[in-house]
Amino acid sequence: MKMVSVEFPQGCHGWVYFQLLQGNNPILPDEVDTGITGNAVTLEIPIIYDVEPGRNVLTLRGWSPGSAKAHTITVGVAVLSEVERTREEEYLSSVAKHMADIARLLGV
Repeated sequence: MKMVSVEFPQGCHGWVYFQLLQGNNPILPDEVDTGITGNAVTLEIPIIYDVEPGRNVLTLRGWSPGSAKAHTITVGVAVLSEVERTREEEYLSSVAKHMADIARLLGV
């Protein structure tokens, strides 16, 4: 996974939470029994997470303690193919190498 976006519409007022899991393992946030909340906001959360082959089912757990009203949040997940991931890793490695070269030339 590369990015998770979640839209909390107006009216959630921090009462609506969500957590993304693979199996019983929390991915976002990565602590058990914690959640992400918001109101009238779309969050785009960069994440580097390798979905385990054969276990590519993700679960979105949502809850709203003490609220009597129904709430709807929208969640999107961006993933990379193996080829895209390899290209991105190569690119980032190349950028890191060039940054090190520049730092060395500057005497940093």
